[in-house]
Amino acid sequence: MSGGVTEQAVAATPLAGRLMASRGARTSLLIAGVAMAAGSVVLTGLGVSTSLLWFLLAYVLVGLGFGMVNALITNTAVTCWPPRRGAAPRPAAHRHW
Repeated sequence: MSGGVTEQAVAATPLAGRLMASRGARTSLLIAGVAMAAGSVVLTGLGVSTSLLWFLLAYVLVGLGFGMVNALITNTAVTCWPPRRGAAPRPAAHRHW
């Protein structure tokens, strides 16, 4: 289960890019915030006898939120870089701390 959030983030990134291109960054950021908050609320209900599906729901929601935010961060880092530097920000924008 270690890659669940990453897989959801990869799946959400194209959707975030399309939303950002058509409606601006605010819609993607709103979806990201709601998804991550909902995933956090779901995680507060976990216990010893909690169903695996409940845990997977939290994984999907947090991953969706992370994928939406990640696309916004990358876009901001690339567009705010001076044009004379060319492709310099791309490696830095994709670094995951």
